[in-house]
Amino acid sequence: MNRWLSERVENLDLLKDRAKLHDELLNEIEPALIDEILSRCQQNQAAAARILGMDPKTLRSKLTQAQADS
Repeated sequence: MNRWLSERVENLDLLKDRAKLHDELLNEIEPALIDEILSRCQQNQAAAARILGMDPKTLRSKLTQAQADS
């Protein structure tokens, strides 16, 4: 994770650039996190959504979007 952050921040002009580091970070790690939690919950989306702290509809939407992107 530190390597990812270093690569993103290294060339930023902190006074001019509007980096979306938070969004980039979420896009980088969220799919793996969702997959891991779903696996540990035996694919139970309601349980996974509870653990992830999101509405089950949001989780389903993210899963649908991930399928469309792949």
